[in-house]
Amino acid sequence: MKCKRLWAMALLCPFLFETAQAPSPSLWMADCAAVSLAPWEAASRPAPLDEAFLPGECVPQGNGTLAAEPLAAQGTTAPAPETLAAQSTLVMDADTGEVLYDKAGDVQRAPASTTKIMTLWLAVEHGGFSQMVTVPDSAGTAPSDSTRVPVYPGEQMPFEDLLYGLMIKSGNDAANAIGTLVSGSVAQFVEEMNQRAQQLGLQNTHFVNTHGYPAQGHYTSARDLATITRAALQNSVFRKILTTRSHTMAATALRGELTLRNSYSILDPDSQYYYPYALGGKTGYASSAGQCFVCVAEKNGRTLISVVLNAGGTKTPKWTDTRTLLDYAFSLS
Repeated sequence: MKCKRLWAMALLCPFLFETAQAPSPSLWMADCAAVSLAPWEAASRPAPLDEAFLPGECVPQGNGTLAAEPLAAQGTTAPAPETLAAQSTLVMDADTGEVLYDKAGDVQRAPASTTKIMTLWLAVEHGGFSQMVTVPDSAGTAPSDSTRVPVYPGEQMPFEDLLYGLMIKSGNDAANAIGTLVSGSVAQFVEEMNQRAQQLGLQNTHFVNTHGYPAQGHYTSARDLATITRAALQNSVFRKILTTRSHTMAATALRGELTLRNSYSILDPDSQYYYPYALGGKTGYASSAGQCFVCVAEKNGRTLISVVLNAGGTKTPKWTDTRTLLDYAFSLS
């Protein structure tokens, strides 16, 4: 009898039952075109490095809150982000290219040292990782107030040490050295960076240097950075270097061994900003670019790429934004 009364009420007052339904997030999962991987991504991969590695417009524009424990670990759906500090953010599925969240993802912004993702990608395709190289004079032309490994013109070391110095220490001196060693000059290397961006079909990216030091005409977008990272991850050497936490550079005539260590709070188990599914990434900062971070994370065999651009002038928001974005995106699966 009670059920009959409820059924009758539903017919007469359907609005009562509509208000009892759980609200659904304003997310329309359109079919997003996956980025086609160009021929160079299937090219043979260099052997000198140990290749063992760790393990379209779709989306709401809103914000979310940071959980003490990743919601992805709790098996629940995270709230759509609503209080992000960054001016541009985007999360992309690394396997399919599907965009899971997008906030101003196509706005052109200064990328700071996240530029080095493209630099590393072109460098690992060059190969010759164990080959001894002489640091060229261009290493000494990096801006004096920018980050350095340091390496010095005339210093000799394995080529791979420059690659780890580029990513772990964010060395602008290493970036210029790599450009010259790979392409003959920094200018030619930058031209090849732009050619690769064009080959990927990027509409909001242009480089004028190898390292991301602020310069007129040097810009990218959150979507383009995610696209570059997704394509570069097809190269296992790139992935290994991107996810390496420490590396010891060989001794040179100017110094002894030098151990480089990643200091990202999001990768540090002792930090309150630690995110257990984060594998690695690249930060960047300049006063004109704000805090930036590209993160690669993996959970249950699913790899995501998150991009945060201009998250203000302090370090913390880029970590909390990244955790919020990844929690949300992982919870959608």
